[in-house]
Amino acid sequence: MSRRRQGPLSLRPARLEDYSTIQAMLDTAARAYSGLGGAMREALQEDLALTAWQEECLAGFVLAYQQGPEAAWMHGFGLARDVSQDQVSAALLQALEQELTERGVSWIGYMDEYKLGWLQHLLEQAGFQRQTRVVGYETPLHTPPTRGNVQVTVRPATAGDLPTIAQLDRAAFGPLWAYREQVFQSVLGEIDYLTVAQHKEELVGYILCTRYQRNRAHVVRLAVIPHWQKKGVAARLLAEAYDYFAHEGTRWISLNTQQENVRSQHLYHHFGFRPTGDEMAVWAKELNTQKL
Repeated sequence: MSRRRQGPLSLRPARLEDYSTIQAMLDTAARAYSGLGGAMREALQEDLALTAWQEECLAGFVLAYQQGPEAAWMHGFGLARDVSQDQVSAALLQALEQELTERGVSWIGYMDEYKLGWLQHLLEQAGFQRQTRVVGYETPLHTPPTRGNVQVTVRPATAGDLPTIAQLDRAAFGPLWAYREQVFQSVLGEIDYLTVAQHKEELVGYILCTRYQRNRAHVVRLAVIPHWQKKGVAARLLAEAYDYFAHEGTRWISLNTQQENVRSQHLYHHFGFRPTGDEMAVWAKELNTQKL
């Protein structure tokens, strides 16, 4: 039986020079998770990254990205084999919550893409609750069944649209799911497809898509401001995206949505989307910002 480390924990922000140590933990530890897609160096420089140390060795780490004005998402977590994992986990998650609270964040979420029972257990101990389940849909590209609302103008988004897009996004999705304006700034010009729907001078909706595997596209976001919902704007945006990607030679298009979003699912079914069988549980915790 291996010896368990003794002594106090020391917590501090991760540094770029911690990269190799954290990567080694991801490669060898039984309880380690990364949803970064290989972008660990960037995360250590740009995201909220905390480490725990015991006996001068890495005991654990946690990474979180502030996606929205009020929400961050955990996308990296690891624990050494020879530590009290409940103790280290609790210390890391408490420190993460404190840091996020000081930044004005009121929600922290985790998407369980790998169905990690051990991490679910630790999050439950820390007060996280299962919020919903995200389900995947896809369809072969085909002629859209409707053109939607032809009274709105659909055009490519510009840098000047981004503050309004962020406000629209927050109104449509709420605090847990909304994107910050900085997220849209980072993808403008890099993402394959970002268009807006406009009526006179008002932006009423937008769609953001990316392409992968050469012949597949994915709808990352589709949002309509609440007082324009049920007026065919989402259908118009989706129809225009179908046309664009069909012209580019794309053969399939996919998307994800929350299981309770029945109204959107009706639209997706109308456009030919069918469930892929891919599902991910979403865990979240509302933080007590009243402490500050």
